[in-house]
Amino acid sequence: SGGALRLVLSPSTTPAATLLVQRRLAGLPPALADSCEALEIGAHSMALAEGLALRIGRQGGAALIIDYGKDGPYTDSLMAIKGHQ
Repeated sequence: SGGALRLVLSPSTTPAATLLVQRRLAGLPPALADSCEALEIGAHSMALAEGLALRIGRQGGAALIIDYGKDGPYTDSLMAIKGHQ
C-alpha cells in the first residue's frame, strides 16, 4: 500500500522456485549450498549466462564476464533496498 516495497512469502512453492532454486544451488560449493538459508535468484542473469555458454559451446570462442558482486550468494539485497542501505 502507498507504493512502498513489501516483501511477502508465497503460500506455496512458485514455478520460478521450482525451476531455478536447485539450479542455483548446484552452482555453489556444496558446503555453502547446504548451509544457505536464503537465496536471491536472478532468472534473467542465469538465462543470459546459459545462453552465452551454449553459444560458445556450439561456435567456439570465449567470454569475459566481470561480476562486481561478492563471492557467494546474496541473502539480503532486497532487504537492503527496502531499508535504503
